[in-house]
Amino acid sequence: MKLPCVGSRMIAYRISGYTLQHSRCSTCLLTSSRASSIQQQCCPASQSTVLMPKTRMSLTARSTRSVKCSDSSRQTQEHVQQARTTQVKTTEVLADLLQAPNIAATARKNIDSINEEFFMMSSTYLDMAKKEGNIEVCRKLEEVLRVAMEEKQKTLRPEIQLLNNLMAATTVPERERVLSQDTAKQAQIMNNGYFFGLLDRMISDVNRQPDNRRKKDLMDQLQEINKRTSAQRLTVPNHAKH
Repeated sequence: MKLPCVGSRMIAYRISGYTLQHSRCSTCLLTSSRASSIQQQCCPASQSTVLMPKTRMSLTARSTRSVKCSDSSRQTQEHVQQARTTQVKTTEVLADLLQAPNIAATARKNIDSINEEFFMMSSTYLDMAKKEGNIEVCRKLEEVLRVAMEEKQKTLRPEIQLLNNLMAATTVPERERVLSQDTAKQAQIMNNGYFFGLLDRMISDVNRQPDNRRKKDLMDQLQEINKRTSAQRLTVPNHAKH
C-alpha cells in the first residue's frame, strides 16, 4: 500500500506504519516511497472492536477536540472554525469509507475530499489503533487507505503517476520495468519536462530536512530515480525545471 502526498512541492516523512507527505501546493497528489511497509505490527487486541456508527461519533469527537482556539480575535476564531470544519468533514469521509460496503465507489464519490488532510488524518488514526492494539481497526484502515490511494491515483496527470510508480518500486529491477514502458518514456518529456521539475523540487525539499536515516533512505531513492532518468532529461529543451 502506498500513501500519497499532495502537490508539486513535496516533503516526505516516514512514520511508524506509513509515510506521511506534506506539500506546499494542492494541485495534485503523489504517492510516497515505500509507504507499503508496515514497520510496527499490531498487538493482539485487548477487546473486540466493531466498526459501527459509533465509529463516526468517536472519530468526529476526537477531531473536534483536536482544534483549540488560542486567541480571541475574530480572525483566529475564523481560522480555527475553518480548521475544525475541515477536520470534521475529513473524519466524516473516513467514517463513510470505514463503513462502506463498496469502498472504491465511496472513494470515487468523495474523491475531492481524499486529499493530504485525509491521508494525514487517516495515518494518525492508524497509528493510534496500532498503539491501542486494535487489530480490526488497523486492518480496516489499511484497506481504506489502499483503496482511496488507488482511486485518487487514477485522477492524476501522467507525470505524477510515473513518479508515484517509481517511488513505489523497492528495487532497481522494479524501477527499470516501470521506466521501460512507453507511457513512462512519454511522461518524462511531455509538458516541457514537468516530470523533472517535480523530481527536482522533491529532491530540494527533502534535502532541506534535518539529517536522519529516513531522509537518507528517501534521498538515496530519489537520486537513483534521477540517475535512471538522466538520459531522457537531456531530450527536454532547456532541461526545464518547474
